[in-house]
Amino acid sequence: MWVKQVSKRDLWRFGIFLLVLVLIGLYVWAGQRPAGRSGGGPAMVQGPAATSGSLAAYRLDWQTVQSREMDLLRRLSTSGDSAALRQQAGRQLLDMTRRMAWETEIDDVLRAKGFPGAMTMLQSQSAVVVVRGGNLDAARVAQIADIVEKTAGLPPQDLAVVPAR
Repeated sequence: MWVKQVSKRDLWRFGIFLLVLVLIGLYVWAGQRPAGRSGGGPAMVQGPAATSGSLAAYRLDWQTVQSREMDLLRRLSTSGDSAALRQQAGRQLLDMTRRMAWETEIDDVLRAKGFPGAMTMLQSQSAVVVVRGGNLDAARVAQIADIVEKTAGLPPQDLAVVPAR
């Protein structure tokens, strides 16, 4: 059986890609967790919100990043240097596929519940939901948190809700 070797260049690219994703995640996480926040509920992000035009751009960017990561994981899962690397890439690919399905399900449920243009971005242990549609009071944020928790199993304290204009 012939196995294609993954070049060191591809491994470096993958490592840098993962590092960038982690840094972006930390940036988003830090920016959406107000200092001194000790409550267990979802964070309601204050400040400049996304516009409806930028929401479409965010969605496209998010899908592009996911697509690239999935392509790389597919290659690693079939042609990685070791069995352990192939198994790890396969597990990550499966987890990513699940998260993408949950994102779609959450977005669909949010639209059905009156949150038009919702966009969910799930990570392994956190979520960001960008919602169009005016004012978000505590009850609406709690409703969003409940949907995310029931679908993806993430507790409200791991959720940030971002209003879009």
